[in-house]
Amino acid sequence: MLEAIEFGYEAVVALVNAQKDLMGALGLTLPSLAGPEVDPTLATFVAAQAEAQVQAIVAAGLKEKGDRDDAFEAIKVELKAAIAALPEGDPVKAAAIGGDLGGTFKALTKRVMRQQVIEKGIRIDGRRLDEVRPVSARAACCPGCMAARCSIGG
Repeated sequence: MLEAIEFGYEAVVALVNAQKDLMGALGLTLPSLAGPEVDPTLATFVAAQAEAQVQAIVAAGLKEKGDRDDAFEAIKVELKAAIAALPEGDPVKAAAIGGDLGGTFKALTKRVMRQQVIEKGIRIDGRRLDEVRPVSARAACCPGCMAARCSIGG
């Protein structure tokens, strides 16, 4: 498997170098692709209000994605209510109006999930890194047809 990844990497490096050579021959330069400046006000508030709850959900190892999504959605509802309760002119409220609360919350959940994988070696659904979901396959499952049935997960 590692050999296949290395082979692919070498092929991509060759393509990137060919593109750089072509750009140089044509006198082209790469444009600057700096991202927009991000105000940390909303992210700091979301982390302070919700990080412990997100960590608890991630650590619970809920196997069903729908259950995790429902739990995360409940936290987002609480965050929206907390922001709405802030006085007018509050910097967090102003940042939330122009910001992306959903994206900010998703970035928090992603960071917490990755942290658990790195530190504890456990995925969000409770599986260790060396565990896979159950996989099954059946051939000739329908009489008279040439079909197969595969199942991945529970």
